[in-house]
Amino acid sequence: MGNIKPLVVSLALIFGGIAVGRALLAFSRNRSPRVQQFTEKFIFLMRNIAFYFMSPFVVINAFWIIDIKSISYISVPLIGLGALVIGSSVAVLLAKARRMELKQEGAMFCAGSCSNIGSFGSLLCFVFFGQPGIVFSTLYRVFETPYYYLFLYPTAREYTADKNTAKVNRLLWLMKDPIAIIFFISIVIGLTLNLAHIPCPNFVSETTELLIPISTVLLLFSVGYTLRFSKVRRYRFAVVGISFIKYMLTPLFVIGAALLLGLNRLGDGTLFKTLIVLSALPSGFNSLIPAQMFGLDVDLVNACWLVTTILLIPVVAVIWLFVA
Repeated sequence: MGNIKPLVVSLALIFGGIAVGRALLAFSRNRSPRVQQFTEKFIFLMRNIAFYFMSPFVVINAFWIIDIKSISYISVPLIGLGALVIGSSVAVLLAKARRMELKQEGAMFCAGSCSNIGSFGSLLCFVFFGQPGIVFSTLYRVFETPYYYLFLYPTAREYTADKNTAKVNRLLWLMKDPIAIIFFISIVIGLTLNLAHIPCPNFVSETTELLIPISTVLLLFSVGYTLRFSKVRRYRFAVVGISFIKYMLTPLFVIGAALLLGLNRLGDGTLFKTLIVLSALPSGFNSLIPAQMFGLDVDLVNACWLVTTILLIPVVAVIWLFVA
């Protein structure tokens, strides 16, 4: 089975960050509005530091050091996109089979469309595989942001009961979002440095190794702070359905596609192992954003996110048996 230290470290970082968020919630819950506002501003600040300052550095490093001469790598972001499409499609099919009401079908769509690639996925790949894990996980999620802005948000709006909601201009929304802009600028900078054959300094890679766990933990503060454990039992069908998508169907698709394309024979096998890790991740926390924006069933999305995140503990342990 190998050294289990990476497994223990990854789980400790993930649930340690969530625990800090829960502690901040408990601290501020019965305090004055001023204390609550201060706590929320602190959470918001930590999230912005991770999004706007740490994550771009990681993306630049990943595209700076990747071997872009390998044609096989082109398929990696396409597999990542395919996994998102599979999640969206099957979630809607399950909702229709259950004859859910419109806002619940939209909530299922949101929960199925998002996976926690950026925080949980990146952290696990880094802890398990080091710098190559960072590179491959970043490559895998290249189409994640465009998919959310060009397809997830506009489609989620179609499920809203409020037809007065402003129509979404897909391309404009993508171009105006600062997180999306920074992400793509970081890719361009990294690729430019790569194509210019400028060697990546050691301190850049060393800094990245520090930023990955720190940025993930900072993002998890907000996750723990906003977690809601109520009403999970009410959505048993949805929770089971989304769990099936995230931990059975998506892994079958990603691993099957990788085997079909021969990615398991590429290099020392790290790419294939990274794809195994990225194939089985919980519903993304950002699935709550369109659900809240368009008046969908937020409790359903929250229940799916919560349960699939808890299930990550045994799932990661099983994955570790295969990739260690």
